[in-house]
Amino acid sequence: MGEEQKAIEDFNRAIELKPDSDYARAFYNLGLSHFKLNNYRKALENFTKFINFGNNDENAYSKRALVNFSLNNYQEAIEDYSHAIELNPHNADSYKMRGISYLQQSMKPAMIDLHKAAIIHQEQGDMDDYESVQEIINFINLINKT
Repeated sequence: MGEEQKAIEDFNRAIELKPDSDYARAFYNLGLSHFKLNNYRKALENFTKFINFGNNDENAYSKRALVNFSLNNYQEAIEDYSHAIELNPHNADSYKMRGISYLQQSMKPAMIDLHKAAIIHQEQGDMDDYESVQEIINFINLINKT
């Protein structure tokens, strides 16, 4: 049995013993384990349970957004990334991923988020990430010209 599967069994056992907010973190950890195993629907379910216990956790919203993105639920991903950005407006990755999610729907909001991500990466001195985002922006501009 793999480590992630064993972790899933352990977290489920903890939740069975006390399925209330005292063990809410187990739902988050279950979400992570299911995500690593590409069990996206189970991951979504568990991140949602964690959030529904009143956990206003930037990472939980970002992870749930990534799951929604993986399930092609782009509007839900955008909403979760937006909430993560409200909780931490300096997380360039949330802007980048929200921008990429917007690409599935329309270009203008995508470009705004990608430019914001590039600015934050540049301000934080993350030049590799800045250049990565710039490559995405340049690619989109190239596509729009053709």
